[in-house]
Amino acid sequence: MKSILCTIAFLLVFSMIGNSQESFKKSLEVISTDLCLKISEKGKKKIVVLFVTDISKSPSAFGKHIADVVSFYAVNNKSGFSVFDRENLSGIAEAKKLIAEGYIDVNNTKQLGKLLAVEAILVGNYTVLANTVSLTLKALDVNDGFVIAQSLIELPIDKDAGALLGVGSMVGQEDSILNKGFNNRPLNSNETYNNPKTVDKNCETSESGDYCFTNLSNDEVMVEHFGTKRPDFTLKPNETQCIYNLRSGSYEYTIRDMNSVVKAKGSFLVEKCKSKTFTIKKESKQETKLSKCEEKGLGDYCFQNNRNRNIRIIVSSSKGCSNCAMSTPATFEELTLTPGQIQCAYDLKENIYYYFISEDGSHPFWDGRATMKGQIIIEKCTSKTFIIK
Repeated sequence: MKSILCTIAFLLVFSMIGNSQESFKKSLEVISTDLCLKISEKGKKKIVVLFVTDISKSPSAFGKHIADVVSFYAVNNKSGFSVFDRENLSGIAEAKKLIAEGYIDVNNTKQLGKLLAVEAILVGNYTVLANTVSLTLKALDVNDGFVIAQSLIELPIDKDAGALLGVGSMVGQEDSILNKGFNNRPLNSNETYNNPKTVDKNCETSESGDYCFTNLSNDEVMVEHFGTKRPDFTLKPNETQCIYNLRSGSYEYTIRDMNSVVKAKGSFLVEKCKSKTFTIKKESKQETKLSKCEEKGLGDYCFQNNRNRNIRIIVSSSKGCSNCAMSTPATFEELTLTPGQIQCAYDLKENIYYYFISEDGSHPFWDGRATMKGQIIIEKCTSKTFIIK
């Protein structure tokens, strides 16, 4: 009975993980609960949440917040975990040294297990993507360093996540250039870390870092930055310019073309003793398609065949035709799907369309023998998938 309940709970959590509409806070609760469930099933009760780093293994305010939240949910989990207080880690010199190395191997895991008297060590890492943060959490057995539990989730970059990342919210701003990088890309997807040895040696004392802009677009641009107390500058194609010894914190930027038309604006985060570069990119094929769909009002619609037989699908601007002349409607897409296959009708003008599905090889539009039919709505710059069960 207990195993059945655990399975049901897992399925519920798993279904929650699949919901991309969850807020940043709710998504953290979901992944924390999921990982705790998996650890509990392994019989581990004494744990510590060690660290959550970015993809370059660097600590950050964002990672520390995630680690604190995971600790909170572990403490309050019904499985009855004993959680080592992360704030006390700095008081254990040997543990602090191992953690500062930014990675955990078998030997480190065993040493920390003994030092902290825990059975499992929780670590994680994240990667900032276009509109989400991909977060991975895993639990390591202190006896051998093996991964005994792991969870993955896409965290939406809403206002809370954006404040921690220093980029602002990406949720609900698809039509806005606020807090986005050049060419409608989010700020962090254009950022890279530079060699930290280039930063001023007194950066720890002055709590400062460097921030650079490089222009890989085809046009000359003006870069305005607010709060830095430094002059704005222009960048020709392939030119780079840096702002040195900026006090760590969040600043605002605006990128304009030479006709003063705003191309992008948002926030950038200066980190202590680090150097970062923001790349102003050329327009990609994907961005060209976005421009095309905006201008012409186009969208895509996909069908996934979850049945155990082949199906034939017609997407039409007409409601159908039976026993009439075979004159093709203005919009007419024909798809044949094998079991498990996905196919799409691309670049349809935003409007109401009709779909017709048959399984016996007959033409579901002309013959009037559709086993399933209905209405779909094409939305501008949107791709949807209809699952045929």
